[in-house]
Amino acid sequence: MEIDRDFVIDQLERACSDTKMYRNDIAIVCPFHADTSPSCMVHISGHKYAVGVYHCWSCHASGSWPKLAEQLGLEVGTNYVPQNPFNAKSRAIKQILKDGEEQAREQFREHMPVGNQPWEHGSFRGLPEEFLVKVGARRYYDDKCEVHRIIFPVLNKNGLIIGSVARRLDKNSFMPWLNAPGPWARKALFPLHLMERPLDKVVLVEGPFDALRLNYLGIPSLSILGTSNWSSQKLSTLEGMRVKKLIICMDGDAAGRVAETKVFEDTDGVLKRKRFRLPIENPSIDPGNMSEELIEVLRDFVG
Repeated sequence: MEIDRDFVIDQLERACSDTKMYRNDIAIVCPFHADTSPSCMVHISGHKYAVGVYHCWSCHASGSWPKLAEQLGLEVGTNYVPQNPFNAKSRAIKQILKDGEEQAREQFREHMPVGNQPWEHGSFRGLPEEFLVKVGARRYYDDKCEVHRIIFPVLNKNGLIIGSVARRLDKNSFMPWLNAPGPWARKALFPLHLMERPLDKVVLVEGPFDALRLNYLGIPSLSILGTSNWSSQKLSTLEGMRVKKLIICMDGDAAGRVAETKVFEDTDGVLKRKRFRLPIENPSIDPGNMSEELIEVLRDFVG
């Protein structure tokens, strides 16, 4: 017999001053490291695995209720039957990930976050408000990261919103970009709705801001939405747009070089393409921040 959920909740709320309740879990400040906010999730619903199984997203401590209770100086409970800690950890991680996805989906409606507002906040990273509004930019508050984000809808070739990408408005590097939940990013190119058809020439880049900046400067560009998201569906989209000249311009870091090679190989015999390589000695350079001199070199390269 497993321990009673109310017993676990009562014990945790007595010992932990900062807790957050979710549908299947309770978040507490992790006792296994110097935690400053609730990052340890303790399962309380008893669905699929034992009440009291925990996993910390910061230090990755995981296990069953007796270990957590001992660490916190709490009672174990007389009816608790320990389970295999390895199975418990696996089940805990899978369930927490599933719960996280479900919670994220609940915060989105039609691929856009609930409560988003029109963008009326001026320029963003050198892009004027008029251009941002044209792209479809909006603003919302990300409760999880406790920060405002600028969000861009991602449309398919038929003009339907299939996803969205959002950027933090502060300078914190934690989760700078956030995609709407779902597998849509493996299929989408951004910002496809700005492209003319047929598409004479286009620069293919990694990130959404890279593409936005180049388009604002008059260089047709599409983002693959991350190096891991290049796919055969995206190649089919480019073929369908009858692209005559593809310029591959990935970031200058190692991941960018790998993505460049993958795209170049996949497009062999399908599209006429060239590579535009950024300086390898400075891997932090990308199309979103490269100098005006490099922009003009790229412009001449595109033709």
